[in-house]
Parts: sequence; structure tokens; C-alpha cells
Amino acid sequence: FYCHRENHEREPGTRNPSKKLTINETALDREKKLPSPTKQDRSRISDPNDHFVWEDLIDMSTSGRKFSRNEIYDAIQATVACIQTTSRLWVLKIEDTNGGLYFDMAPKLDLAKYEVNLIELGGEGVKLINLIDQAVTKGLILYRNINFLPYPLNSPVPNTKFFNLFLGFLAKPAIENNKEIMDPILWHVKNIICSGDERLNEYIWNWWAYLVQKPEKKPRSILVLKSTLQQCGKNIITDFIGDKVLGEHLHYATSDLEKILGRFNSPLQA
Repeated sequence: FYCHRENHEREPGTRNPSKKLTINETALDREKKLPSPTKQDRSRISDPNDHFVWEDLIDMSTSGRKFSRNEIYDAIQATVACIQTTSRLWVLKIEDTNGGLYFDMAPKLDLAKYEVNLIELGGEGVKLINLIDQAVTKGLILYRNINFLPYPLNSPVPNTKFFNLFLGFLAKPAIENNKEIMDPILWHVKNIICSGDERLNEYIWNWWAYLVQKPEKKPRSILVLKSTLQQCGKNIITDFIGDKVLGEHLHYATSDLEKILGRFNSPLQA
């Protein structure tokens, strides 16, 4: 638009030349005018086989490379979710040091210094936090609340309006049995844990199988392994089931029974 400049020395009846004022349009303003990003048909962030995590999104921002909007918005949807209730809660997909996946939560994202160079804007940078906010307002990563909905192996991820904190089990179905791994475990359970009792051995393995075959249902019973002898191998199988089959983020182990049955049992909280 144009603004007429004041000049008290101009001749009566004449008009001062106008000066054109321009408003600088930011890269974010231009990004918002581009077509709306596409929401993924199947959420990558809930896929236990998708190991693209929050740290990978940060690496994209710090690499100095140029990315398309589709690449960035796909990466955002794969790594971060926003739970909007009375306030915002951010959920981030993280990889642990053993290659396992888990979700971390934070009330705020500290990303003020991170930018992404967009190809559609000629390589100009846009703050990552602004693009994440765009993904929220467009409904790409917005959920009503969080839930924990475990599902069996080889089953599709439940599609709900709530964010599912379950990321699947660490162990995946094997094409064939590895005897070098399984034979010692099978022998130990049958001969040490069950003292050679075939019926008890079958019951125990059925009980453990129930945990992964019907994880959405509580077994309504517990296994108690008790021995008068110390270090006879009770923890060998429970550690194997917990650490190698379920995953370290899906089980809790303690030698202090008070933490389970006592008045203050906060360690049992998810």
C-alpha cells in the first residue's frame, strides 16, 4: 500500500509523491500458503517396526540439507504426537541404547534454535517448532488422550482417536526355532523350574504364551517360583521372558516385595 509523506514546504495545491511501504513476508507465512500436508493413512509413530525416531528428526534439522515439505511432515508424524486436553502433552518416539523403542513425554518442546531448510521455499529455513505446530493445527499429530491398548503379534495396530502407548513386543515371530538358544531354556524350565513334571511344564509355557497371544487380557493369575536354595536359576527364565521377549519397557522386576504389595507402589505405574 501507499502512504503520503507530510511536507510543509510543498506548494499550495500540489501533492507530495507517495512512498510505497512493503511488508516483509516470512518463510513461515509462505509455507502456510502452500497446500496442506497429507496425513498418513497408518500412523508410523505407533508402528513397532518403524525405527525412525525423534533423534532422526533432529538430525534432519541439524544436517544443513534441504528437504521437501512431504519429507519433513512425514518425519514429524513418525516421531511426535500432541495430546490436547486442558493443556498440551507431547509424546516423542525414542530409541534406547539396545535398539528398543519407547515413548517419552514432555509438557513443552525446547526447539527454538532448530530450523529445517525447505526445497519449496528455495532452501530457506523454517523453525522446526513452527512446522510441528502446523502439524497439530492441521490434525496430523493431534490426539484426544493417551491409552495403553496392547495387541497380539502380527495384528494390525488399533486405529483410535487416542494415542496408543503400546509399541509391540521386543521379540518378533521367528521363521524357525533356533535350537542353540531354545534347547537350554526348555531344559531348564522342565528340569529345574518344574522338576521334570510334564503337566506343570506345559502349564507354565501356556501361561507365558498367553502374555503375548492375548496381551489385551489379564491372565488373572501369577506364577510363584519358590525354592529353599539360593541361586538355583529362578531368574534365568523370568529375565529371558522380560528382557528378550516382552522388552525392558513392558515389565518390572524387583527383589523388594514391598514395592509391589506395600502402600506406596508407584513403580507399578505405567
